Amino acid sequence: MDIYTKTNFRKNLYSILKKAAKTNQSVEILNGEQTPSGASDSMVLISKKDYNELQAARSERLAQSTKNIAKIAAMDAKHLTSEKEIEDWLNED
Repeated sequence: MDIYTKTNFRKNLYSILKKAAKTNQSVEILNGEQTPSGASDSMVLISKKDYNELQAARSERLAQSTKNIAKIAAMDAKHLTSEKEIEDWLNED
């Protein structure tokens, strides 16, 4: 992944985007600031194809997690019969 400061990214925007599209490589843009936790406050530029793949993978993981939670809830609390009851049970303190 190529890394650029905000200034260098702005100066070379056209060539950076052209190269990123050609190589399908991500680009990191440094903001130069850090969050209160000390993490870098930078941005990553990715292709639309990569973004869609990440979103699809995220959706798949979420759906699988929801199924797993429902299975665990059903095994642990057989008295729960509806999704609402399961959700309430999961949100209990």
